[in-house]
Amino acid sequence: MFTKRSLKEKFSSEWKRHYHVEIFAERGFQRRKCKVCNEYFWSLKEKETCGCEKYEFIGNPVTKKKTDYIETWKIFENFFAKHDHTPINRYPVIDRWRPDLFFTMASIQDFQRIDQGNMVFEYPAENLIVPQVCLRFNDIPNVGVTGRHHTSFIMSGQHSFGGYWKDRCIELNFKFLTEAMGIPEEEIVYKEDVWAMPDFSAFGPCIETFCLGLELANSVFMQFTKTGNTYKELPLKVIDVGWGHERLVWFSQGTPTGYDAVFGPVIKWMKKQSGLKENDLFRKYAALAGNMDIDEVHDIDKARLRIAKTLGVSLKELKEIVEPFQALYAIADHTKTLLFAITDAGIPSNTGGGYNLRVILRRALSFLKEFEFPFSLEKIAELHAKYLYPLFPELSENLNLFSKIIEVEKKRYEKTLKNAEIIIRKE
Repeated sequence: MFTKRSLKEKFSSEWKRHYHVEIFAERGFQRRKCKVCNEYFWSLKEKETCGCEKYEFIGNPVTKKKTDYIETWKIFENFFAKHDHTPINRYPVIDRWRPDLFFTMASIQDFQRIDQGNMVFEYPAENLIVPQVCLRFNDIPNVGVTGRHHTSFIMSGQHSFGGYWKDRCIELNFKFLTEAMGIPEEEIVYKEDVWAMPDFSAFGPCIETFCLGLELANSVFMQFTKTGNTYKELPLKVIDVGWGHERLVWFSQGTPTGYDAVFGPVIKWMKKQSGLKENDLFRKYAALAGNMDIDEVHDIDKARLRIAKTLGVSLKELKEIVEPFQALYAIADHTKTLLFAITDAGIPSNTGGGYNLRVILRRALSFLKEFEFPFSLEKIAELHAKYLYPLFPELSENLNLFSKIIEVEKKRYEKTLKNAEIIIRKE
């Protein structure tokens, strides 16, 4: 049977062909097996685990300096421009070129086209980078809770369409981390994996990059296509590296949550206005919550109870401290997502992708009401637009449109709440 698991087993058995690259031999990386997930990885120092470990960078950043959201992209852009990559502007977050998709969810999607049922690529340069804003809504309950989940994020796309292959790709990865970011090489881990389209029309080995427990990038080598019960090489081999921009920012700063690093002055202003101040208990919680996924534990109170016991406090005490912060982070995230979507002609609705936008809008409004925060979504959007202006000036140009749409949606939401109250009273 043709599955990712069978491919992973085959590629792993042929690891010298699929995963060994020149930089591993040059620097002395050794292949090891993780005692937690039983997958193979490469590291310089003796390790028992790949990325299956607690975040060790929180409160302990190892980059040569702390960089904010804008500066991190500039460092990335300058490095790859010097190494023969053409920087291009982001594509819209509302996908108008793929009839099967509503949102842009990955940077490689910018260049994919469907031609008579076949996937083809259209690209402006052979080697390029793009600060592609992506929208994903499969982890909404995690947003604000884990410290690392977002509904919108920049995938710093590093792509090569036949320009170079694995050796050069991982060499650039290693040099960016060690030279541009200043990360000690012994803290870098490369994990073997497989990436595939759902129909296996394109797939290949991939190498994930971890540092101190945090995944920073995934280098996909789009190399094969399925033909019956076997596969063959694609005529055009594509390098598809998705760098987690938000994660690079967070890693460089070592803040309790990724939101504090990513939202910068926006979240500082929100905390000041709401009177929220971090204490030692919150910081300890944040370090543990980064490894928690609601979709894995299914019961957030069960997960919180486990953390509360670890910290030696009651669940009630823990919730009183962390829930206002989580609401604040979610509002910041959701407002930013809505601003990008509305800027790119997306509208909250009850159909298609618009439903996802309405869900996060109403989630943000409910948090505003529940915790009585003294600010509006319009003000948060204004702060986001100001902070992100060096990268995305178009956000500032669409603040009036954002305000008009949010005002309409607020009225609809309030009407829905009133109707619900009437129904409850009748019962």
